[in-house]
Amino acid sequence: MSLLSGLFRKRVTFMAATPLKKRIPEDESLDDLILGQMKLWQSKKGYRFSIDAVLLAHFPLLDRVDQVVDLGTGSGVIPLLLAYRKPGLKITGLELQKGLAQRARRSVAYNRLEQNIRIIEGDIKNTARILPGGRVDLVTSNPPYWKKGEGKAPACPETALARHELAIDFNQVVEQAGYLLAAEGCLALIQRSARLQEALQVMQHHGLKATRLRMIHSFPDQAARLFLLEGKKTGAETGLDIRPPLFIYQGPGKYCEEINAIYRGEG
Repeated sequence: MSLLSGLFRKRVTFMAATPLKKRIPEDESLDDLILGQMKLWQSKKGYRFSIDAVLLAHFPLLDRVDQVVDLGTGSGVIPLLLAYRKPGLKITGLELQKGLAQRARRSVAYNRLEQNIRIIEGDIKNTARILPGGRVDLVTSNPPYWKKGEGKAPACPETALARHELAIDFNQVVEQAGYLLAAEGCLALIQRSARLQEALQVMQHHGLKATRLRMIHSFPDQAARLFLLEGKKTGAETGLDIRPPLFIYQGPGKYCEEINAIYRGEG
């Protein structure tokens, strides 16, 4: 779902004689997440994660978080990165698409995180039938950026469902997040900047108070393309903390220091 290019996504290669290479399907790759020496199974031609997921995984404050649900977890990259940030978190990833859910489970097993992460294949709209409500400290979601009928959907059905609101819309994602969250729990999401006003209104409609906002720019001299937003499930009046802007690049092909720090494990 990325609007940003140039992400860190190194494909892992193996010597022809290694047994592991024989277990890699021809249409998949085992990609290096860089952080924590973790690796991720992905389709070569289907949906692949982007730097958007990395930014979202590093946005929430985790000091008081024990239970997490990632709605629309895709290949499971956000649960893996959250587990790296705070070992011991209990994380559930909910994913509609069977192929993505299967790869996410394999990635969790490959990184030996089965005790911390579980992947459930299911529809976010049916969350109440799948998971109990009112118990989660944090919900994360990298939802589709484009409304149904907006833009041109990719030919690949897997990618189209991830990027366009063909199976679920933004309102439904926030609604189910509100169902899952305990009092004082938070929803953290990433979305196109053109939908910021909509996001604030939808959060308020479902009882979530916007508490933290950060705009994301490709370059310092360009308008924001994306935003990171946190909403808290609380009845108390809370102010909106507008964080400094995040710039991905400081020059062509050159990441800014903050992005480099994330990949050094300092983010």
